[in-house]
Amino acid sequence: MLLWCIAPLFLLSGAASSAEETPLSLKDVATGVKNLYPAVTGTIAKVEADHVVLSLGRKNGLFPGIELQAFRPGTPLKHPITGEPLGVSEHDLGKLFVTRVEEEQSLASTDPDPSDPSGKKTLPLAAGDRVRITAAPIRLAVVPADASVPASLRDALIHFLTETGRFRVLDSEITASLLIKNGVSRVPRAGVSGKPGPSERDADVFRTLHTLFDRHHLLILRDGSVGRDRIALQLVYPGRDVAAATIETSVDLARAVPPPSAEPPLFARQRNEPIRSLAPGFQTRFLAWGDLLGDGKPLLVVSTGNGIQILRPDGSGLAKTGEIKGAGGDEHLSLDAADLDGDGRAEIVVSNLRWNEPRSSIYAWDGREAKVLVRDHPGLFRVEPGPDGKPRLLGAAAESPRAPVHEYRLGPEGLTRADPVPLSKGGTLYSSARIHFPGAASFVHVLRTPDDKIQVIDQAGRLVFETKEALPGWESVVDLAGHDPTGVRSDRIRVPHRLTAADLDGDGVPEIVTGTNIALLTFTEYFRGYREGEIHAFRWTGKELETLWKIGGIPGFVSDFAAVPATPGAAGQPRRIMIAAEPTAFAATVSLDTARLADWLTGKGTIHLFAVPAP
Repeated sequence: MLLWCIAPLFLLSGAASSAEETPLSLKDVATGVKNLYPAVTGTIAKVEADHVVLSLGRKNGLFPGIELQAFRPGTPLKHPITGEPLGVSEHDLGKLFVTRVEEEQSLASTDPDPSDPSGKKTLPLAAGDRVRITAAPIRLAVVPADASVPASLRDALIHFLTETGRFRVLDSEITASLLIKNGVSRVPRAGVSGKPGPSERDADVFRTLHTLFDRHHLLILRDGSVGRDRIALQLVYPGRDVAAATIETSVDLARAVPPPSAEPPLFARQRNEPIRSLAPGFQTRFLAWGDLLGDGKPLLVVSTGNGIQILRPDGSGLAKTGEIKGAGGDEHLSLDAADLDGDGRAEIVVSNLRWNEPRSSIYAWDGREAKVLVRDHPGLFRVEPGPDGKPRLLGAAAESPRAPVHEYRLGPEGLTRADPVPLSKGGTLYSSARIHFPGAASFVHVLRTPDDKIQVIDQAGRLVFETKEALPGWESVVDLAGHDPTGVRSDRIRVPHRLTAADLDGDGVPEIVTGTNIALLTFTEYFRGYREGEIHAFRWTGKELETLWKIGGIPGFVSDFAAVPATPGAAGQPRRIMIAAEPTAFAATVSLDTARLADWLTGKGTIHLFAVPAP
């Protein structure tokens, strides 16, 4: 069994380290680390002078040294247009550290420095306040204690930790680079609760680590003292120099490294190097290809956030051919280009906020200027392939599960509303897509859940599959008028970015394509910086979503993608995809029960051209 211990530090005795101890695989070790983070929510039952009593105990996975977040529910938050409940505001009450555990309850003490990162003192605790360990992925940095730790051992542990789905593990190359640049060559053992604290020199090392890996939990990895068949792990919470838990065990090094055939977690094919990257000189928020002129030469339409740029391929780059200034209003939420009226020319469809309300407009481009076909239609639009493969325009009054979706038709008389389009339970205009199978009338709904997992819902409305790993950071949360920057009384609309069904690898079967962004740093309680984004593709096998390919390592914040139209008559031509990225992105957390992100993009964007990984 896995020999792991909760602070105070557990040191294996001679008997425990004898030949009778069964070596474990690193997969077993990773599972043990996962078990240190039970996703639980409870209440403060009683407040004493020097401790509080929690309604959670050993049966809930708690142990001495574990950290919980205390909070007090506030006022309900409602959608400003539909009145739909969005969640409840929360008051942060600081951290609690468990000191004693019984089967049904626990004793915990407050953070010795009960201040949030901004320096604002937290509210006094009271009976009835809530506590939790988040169910969201935990940001974790695996830090080798010194140069004696083999890179293969470190990378294998990261692989299996990621595979659990509980952690978002910092890339090992980034970790190593930060340590080297800041002169950290040795990490001391963390202190142990109830023992004298670390020396000032050792405490300085931990202060440096917490600065480098801001808001990341540290998992310090060191080789055992007897040969290389033992490892020791210490789990250290952000801002602490005391180990919350320690794992020491023998490992089977033959099973420590993933087999040579093992692919990166969850993905069968990946590509990380672009064919080329282009800097057009403006922000690149959303992308869409369309044959705007009907001459068989598609143009690239780019949303800059509140305007439209129209580009044409020019040798190895893109040349500007026109723009629509201020198209769509205050802030764009989506962009599409498709032939909606059957005249052979694609129209530009943009949804946005105007005066803090969702609006949509449709434009035709004649090569010199834009003609407004629909201006400021109330609500949101998106385009998706219909059962016959032709594009269809869908619209809803708001991005809400309660906002009914209808198909719209564009004709000489303008826009008319047609049939309602049923969505799966919990689905919204932007969070769901339909897969229509070639040659069949059947389809399935694919849905991005509020916690960023992907679900498949059949035509009868039954949940038939859900991914284990979340794909966070793929959305915009737009602040409405009068929002409170502390997040306590914010009114915000959450708009997921593109989720589509399309055959991008050319095998004749549509895949589900979406994206994610990976946070690197948290600058304050409310702001995060992103280091890179990814585009993921899945295939529905009839029983599960099969992970098909990934394009990863895209610098900055990735906000959209668009498949490059294939050249007519070029059979077997590799498909290509363009990806929009911003060099810097910051996000503000929303004080809901499940915290969301609001993306504030800065600087000029980049358009990357990638080849889709071949089947």
